[in-house]
Amino acid sequence: MRFYFPAENPAPAIFPLYNENISAGFPSPAADYVETRIDLNQHLIKNPSFTFFAYAEGDSMSPLIKDGNLLVVDRKIEQPNGCVVLVSVNNTFCIKHLYKFADGSVELRPHNPKFESINLPSEFEGEFEIFGRVIKAIQDLEK
Repeated sequence: MRFYFPAENPAPAIFPLYNENISAGFPSPAADYVETRIDLNQHLIKNPSFTFFAYAEGDSMSPLIKDGNLLVVDRKIEQPNGCVVLVSVNNTFCIKHLYKFADGSVELRPHNPKFESINLPSEFEGEFEIFGRVIKAIQDLEK
């Protein structure tokens, strides 16, 4: 897995923002005006020094995260039970829902029910590291 880091001092990535929510059903005739602008850096990167990007591979987290999605991973924010994390288990990277238990054991659950969880007992002797919490998954709608 390759990681990508944001620029140290990124130039603002400012784009037009429609001030109305866009209906996925019938369009609203009132939503024709751009009323403000948005900086994508502020919406995608909360902690620049602790944020990196990686591409998802496989479908164990589908449909939540799809193969090829660009992931925004933040190393600084908390990782409560059920959140999606990027981890390394015995030097193999994976993206799973994280569950920590009082006895020190960890369960890494896929989103896709066709896959099995990874259970790490409290006495797990292999290597395990949480690289960060996945906070965004950016996908192309066309391929």
